[in-house]
Amino acid sequence: MELNKIIRSVLFLTAGVVLTSCIEVNGSGYSDLSESEKLHVKKCESSMDSIKNDGNLYKVTVRQVKDCINGYKEVVVYEYLPFCSGDNGRPPTEIKRTCNKRNIHLIVISSVYDGIFPIPLDNTFPLFVIDNSVYHTDNYQTYGEQFYKSLTGSDSEDRKTNSFHYFRNGKYICSYDSI
Repeated sequence: MELNKIIRSVLFLTAGVVLTSCIEVNGSGYSDLSESEKLHVKKCESSMDSIKNDGNLYKVTVRQVKDCINGYKEVVVYEYLPFCSGDNGRPPTEIKRTCNKRNIHLIVISSVYDGIFPIPLDNTFPLFVIDNSVYHTDNYQTYGEQFYKSLTGSDSEDRKTNSFHYFRNGKYICSYDSI
């Protein structure tokens, strides 16, 4: 009888951890979008700075992000996971307020499509998503790792486990778990 209580407790705790963590099927989530939502996913065909929040999500490459970063003294690239309740799932508007107070340019890039729509029209900035077509995989962990390794030039554990990537004068400095 005592063993059954222990087993039930372990199962309950395991279920709680799974339901409150950032565990997600490894896909990008694009195939789960409605047809209407897919119409709001666009390839970024101009400078990232020219994009305004118009309710669309723009697919970007490392080259485009680097070009944007080079236009600012200080930049934070937020590796956003909308379905996550941890620091990498914090609302972008909250991060934007913090960056504005510090005069740091913010670029929000979602690794996935899950939970991103609808994009709030009161955002004062656009949202971007990794253009995973260049990586020939739909596994967000695989293409996300390749994207951020190429963007930062870093393979450090610090960069891999944190969501806020800080650049100064176009050069990657470090990554933070919170901002």
